Amino acid sequence: MKDTAHQVVSSARAGLLITTTRPPVLPEPPRGAFVVHLRIGFLGTPEDGARLIAPLRAAAPVLVDPVGEKPFASIGEIHRDLVDLMGPGEAELLRAQWAGVTNGLEPWAADRGMANFLSPDEATDAEGVRNVYGPWRCARLAEGKRSHDPADLFRFNRNVKPARSRGRSP
Repeated sequence: MKDTAHQVVSSARAGLLITTTRPPVLPEPPRGAFVVHLRIGFLGTPEDGARLIAPLRAAAPVLVDPVGEKPFASIGEIHRDLVDLMGPGEAELLRAQWAGVTNGLEPWAADRGMANFLSPDEATDAEGVRNVYGPWRCARLAEGKRSHDPADLFRFNRNVKPARSRGRSP
C-alpha cells in the first residue's frame, strides 16, 4: 500500500435519517438516528482500498455498504443517495414535498443549481445542465473541456460538452 492514501477521494454528508412511509421502512435503531453518508473513490487496487477504508468501517455501525470494485462507467454512483432504502412510493412523495419547498422559494431562486444535489431524473439534457450551472459557468466549463477533454471522455453525470471553438459553448 505504498503511497496510496493520496489516491483516495471522499466526501461526507451528515444528517438525521428519517423515513416517511408507514409502517417505517427502517427498523427502530437507525430510524431517527444521526447518520453520516460517506462517499469514497479510489484508483488503486481493491486490496489497498479495503485497507484504507477499514478504519472508517470500524468507526461506527455500518447501515449500508455499497463500496466495492466498480467499472469507471459507474463513477456517477459514488455521489448518488441511497434511494434503495426507501419504501414503495416514498421517492415520489419526497419529490412532491421537495417540489413544494422549491416552488415556495422560487421568488428568491438563483439562476443556477447544485449539480451534486440533483436526483437522477434532473438536468438530463444540455439545456437542463446549462440551467444548473448557469450560462457563465457552463461556458467556462465548456472552454475547459475544449482544452483538456476535447474528445468528451469525461461525460458522466451532468455533462458539459466541449466548446466547438474558442468562446462558443455547444
